[in-house]
Amino acid sequence: MKITFIGHLCRDVNIIDGVSHPMFGGGVFHNGMTAKGLGARPTVLTRCTEADVEPMTGALVAAGVEVRVRPSAATTSIENLYPDSDPDHRRSRLLARGGAFEARDVDTIQADAVHVNPLWHGEFPVDLLPALRARVSLLGGDAQGFLRTADGDGRLVLRDWADKARWMPLFDVFKADISEAEILTGTREIQPAAQALHALGAREIVLTHGEGVCVYDGGTFHEEPFGTYSLAGRTGRGDTCSAAYLVGRSRLGVGDAAGFAARITSMKLQYPGPFRGFG
Repeated sequence: MKITFIGHLCRDVNIIDGVSHPMFGGGVFHNGMTAKGLGARPTVLTRCTEADVEPMTGALVAAGVEVRVRPSAATTSIENLYPDSDPDHRRSRLLARGGAFEARDVDTIQADAVHVNPLWHGEFPVDLLPALRARVSLLGGDAQGFLRTADGDGRLVLRDWADKARWMPLFDVFKADISEAEILTGTREIQPAAQALHALGAREIVLTHGEGVCVYDGGTFHEEPFGTYSLAGRTGRGDTCSAAYLVGRSRLGVGDAAGFAARITSMKLQYPGPFRGFG
C-alpha cells in the first residue's frame, strides 16, 4: 500500500506531572512511522524551516519513510499540558506556526491513499480537498486539523467546522477523538457520536476515546479496547490508530481492521514516541 500523509512535523513540548518533555512530533510523524512499521510504503508531505529538515525528518528517513519537505519560514511548535490522569484533558498551545499547504503540493501526489492530518485549522486549506479527492482511491482525514484553532494567545481550542456537511462527504475514512466528535455532533456518547459523524457524509468513522476505538461504517459498530497505558505514551494515540486502521483496512475487513488498529495502538501507548514495530 502506497500512502501519503499530509501535515506539519512539530516541535512538541509535553508537560506531564509538571515536567517538560521536548520531542519531535506531529501527526504525520506518528502516521509515517506506524505505516512503515506495518509494512506499508508511506510518504510524509510536510513543511518546516530548512534548518529543521534534518533533525525533524531524520527518524523518518532512517526508518525508510519517504519525506517530501516544502520549506517554511517557521516550524510548527506546540505545547501539550496534561493537568491530570485523563489523557483527553490535554491542553495545547501553539508556540509557532509553519506555512500552509498550497495547490502545488496536492498536484504532485501519487499514492493509493492519502490521509490529511493537519495540526491546526488553516494548515491544510479546505478548498484543496476536491483536487486531492480526485487524485486518490482512498481519502482519509483527521478532525483535529479542521477544528483546532489558535486563539490570540496561542491557546488551541476546538471550534465547530463551518460547512462540515459540504466537506465530510469527500472522505472515505474520517478520524476524530471523542472531544472533537462532541464539537461536531453535540454528544460524547460514543455510538451516537459515530452515527452522527457518519450522517455528515464520511463513509467510515474511526472514533478514539480514553478506553479504545469505535469504527462505524454505517451498518455495524466495531468497538475495541486499548488496555491500560500511561500519559507518557498518550501523544500520537490517534495518529497511530488512524495509520494502523488504514493499513489494516487495505488487508482486512473493516471489523478486523478495527481490532488490528486497537492492538497496534495499545502497543504504542506503552511508551513515548512513535510505534516501534514488532521487534
